Amino acid sequence: FAIVTALNIAMLPWVARSLRLPRGAGTVAALLFLLPVYAWIELSPEHGTPLIVLALLLVVGLTSRTITRREPSARAGAELGLVTGLAAYVTPTVLPVAVLSAAAAWQTRAWNPRRVGTACAAAVVTFMLTIAPYTVRNHHALGQWFFMRDDFGIELAMSYGPQAHATMDENSTREGTLTNHPSASVEQATLLRSMGEVNYNHM
Repeated sequence: FAIVTALNIAMLPWVARSLRLPRGAGTVAALLFLLPVYAWIELSPEHGTPLIVLALLLVVGLTSRTITRREPSARAGAELGLVTGLAAYVTPTVLPVAVLSAAAAWQTRAWNPRRVGTACAAAVVTFMLTIAPYTVRNHHALGQWFFMRDDFGIELAMSYGPQAHATMDENSTREGTLTNHPSASVEQATLLRSMGEVNYNHM
């Protein structure tokens, strides 16, 4: 994760150029992230954070670079679909970021609808092919089709259920929702095993 974070920092000048920020903005941002205070990112239990940052930097940078071109193309769409698909393995919420960015670009640049259609088709096909292995794996292992993760129900219950509080620390107390999470409750873990992961999360 230290290596991934180093890559994220090194990418900031490229992302800044893609966003057409003032000259040197990316370098300044990279230098700020070299401060020791950011070591908590690699050392904390939130180990997914560097991968999520990498995914978002790639999607935002690639989308911005595509927007600066005169017209979209099948290749640009395929690149965006590939990067978004790979990013979805880490954080599926990257999909609306890519879709909204592309929609905003279309409105801003007034692109030819046919070229936009070609780029979108290439993006969708490449995205579907990229996530296909994990989708098939999930169906084989869990017996149902779903998009990348099936845990929306339990995450919603933990964060917004009747016993939910504002912070993770509060939710970890005796009255908090996290005490009913299958990773902390033997009763809930037994129920999850008997119902199956997908059905439990739907419940």
